[in-house]
Amino acid sequence: EALQKLRLPLHIKETRSSQPNTAEVLQWMTHAYVFEKELCEKCAHLTRVVRAIGSGSVNPTGDPLKKVEYLIFEQADDDIRGHLDASEKLDILFLLRTLHGIAVGLSQLHWAKIAHQDLKPSNVLVFGGEASKVCDLGRAWDQEKVAPHDSLKVAGDPAYAPIEAGYGYQSSDMKTRRFGCDLYHLGNLVVFLFSRLQITTLITANLAHEHRPGFWGERYEDVLPYVQASFVLALGEFASHVPDWLRQELVTAVGQLCDPDPRRRGHPRGPGSQRLNLQRYVSLFDLLARRAKYGLYKERFDA
Repeated sequence: EALQKLRLPLHIKETRSSQPNTAEVLQWMTHAYVFEKELCEKCAHLTRVVRAIGSGSVNPTGDPLKKVEYLIFEQADDDIRGHLDASEKLDILFLLRTLHGIAVGLSQLHWAKIAHQDLKPSNVLVFGGEASKVCDLGRAWDQEKVAPHDSLKVAGDPAYAPIEAGYGYQSSDMKTRRFGCDLYHLGNLVVFLFSRLQITTLITANLAHEHRPGFWGERYEDVLPYVQASFVLALGEFASHVPDWLRQELVTAVGQLCDPDPRRRGHPRGPGSQRLNLQRYVSLFDLLARRAKYGLYKERFDA
């Protein structure tokens, strides 16, 4: 039953007995563990990515099928969802500092030629009540090394996948596909932190039934104009959750990061693949956090 719940490549899932091949699954899991362990070692110097501080295996029964490999990570206070649930009121400064930390973490990964691909609220950890780091590189893409999940159409959690993934669309350009996924996830976290909603949910809610993911059976390019129109409405709904003094900057950022057209995703001033460079968003969230910290906007205290 546990094996059936794994998101595995099709060549492992589709066997004559309709059951996963246990040997292949164990090999796949071992490869996945080794990949993540080595990736954590590669990222140990990144300040906004959670560090692995230990690894090993336990086998209390001696049964080779019950051997468990493990990684130990630095201890956090909570993930971002838990932290927000425990907060009595919305702290704009904390949210902006969190977005800055997330953007820095993703930017550090991208400079190392790594795409996270599974960024969501549970994969953002809070340390000391203030600092935030991204965690869980188990579904990451390393430009310099093959991972067992590279063949999956959606490497990370399907519930947080970019809107185009729901239509089965994949960009032919690997960097646009991998790094663009991270940009979409970053924009989605902006929406989540201020509204507790997801941008894909907002987009889908504004689509006609026949144009929604899972119901549209034609090319993504043909439904894209409808998705873009719904995206505009989704941005408007998100804007209603944002304080006036932040609205223009954050709505613009989400509009760029979550553009339903993967070719347009990112900052428009960045030519070609430079659109995917996160440095402008790192600077933006840092600037907004500084403005909030020094009380340059009265709305910070009224939010």
